[in-house]
Amino acid sequence: MPTRYTQYIETLDKNIFPPIALLENLQQDLRHKLNQRGLWMCSPKFLNYPALQSWNEKGALEDLAWDCYQFAIDSRLRGLRNQLKKNENIDGYISRNIKNFLTNRQKKYDREGYTVGKNVYVVITQLISEQKLKSLGTLDKNTVLTFSPDNPTAITTEQILWENIRLHTDWLNIQFDMLRLGEQAQNKFFTVMHQLSKTEIISFRYQDLMTCLKDKARAAAQARNVALELDDMGTEYNERIACFEKVSITSPDTTCEELQDYKHLIDTTHEKILNSTHRNAKKIDALFTELVALDLDNQQPTQKEIARNLGIPAQTVNGHIKFIRQLISDNVT
Repeated sequence: MPTRYTQYIETLDKNIFPPIALLENLQQDLRHKLNQRGLWMCSPKFLNYPALQSWNEKGALEDLAWDCYQFAIDSRLRGLRNQLKKNENIDGYISRNIKNFLTNRQKKYDREGYTVGKNVYVVITQLISEQKLKSLGTLDKNTVLTFSPDNPTAITTEQILWENIRLHTDWLNIQFDMLRLGEQAQNKFFTVMHQLSKTEIISFRYQDLMTCLKDKARAAAQARNVALELDDMGTEYNERIACFEKVSITSPDTTCEELQDYKHLIDTTHEKILNSTHRNAKKIDALFTELVALDLDNQQPTQKEIARNLGIPAQTVNGHIKFIRQLISDNVT
């Protein structure tokens, strides 16, 4: 009986490109498993393919299948052949390896999404087992979940589902807890689901719940990382501005060399910004001027206030600051 993978294992050669039919089978299975995990509609960057915009792109699955082949078959060829001596069909072993391939990439490149997904899955399956939530079918991306099996009503959209979670549950208070896998996060999410059951939400798709919570957790984690980066950058500025202030009050322990170094840093950074190929170089230079001129003795303006003062979109400030920070780093290293 023909198999998807077993029939190729005995004749595979590490020095020869594998059969096209084997790679096509991998592509089909990967597409199915991406759909199962709710990853098909997500950005490929979550599996470390940042150059791809979607899995529908030509060649996208070919790249994924080749990496999967290396992990699931090529690097385990000796062990698979040993299994072949005991079993006529080892497709199950290879299917498990394919699942492990995706799981490993999720853990490594989409840690936030993977962890939130696991915590949510544990809670949802327990609620179903306790009959506090009804699953209308096998639990997968298309499954409808309902708090009222006798009156499931219309399925809530993802947007309305999120609005109710945001407004009527403790999600915003526990979202960072959800970035750690374990009982503490899961217990807190039980509370969120209990609160959600008291809202207008009756039925929703399992995939919509997963998607909105993963997306919000990723965004929260990214915002936190940016804040930490800004703190680091602020420390750099504080050190250099403190150097300037130290010289300006003619402290006897200060040399003109310190002031010259500071001014040189500022001038060089201005020059590098304006000479860069960045399309917003002039706006970034204006932002840099604003940051250098901050009065450290008074309350610092928010990014929105800085953006408003400069007439630039608030959502671009983080990216511009990262660009400046990199230039400063290049100057001082």
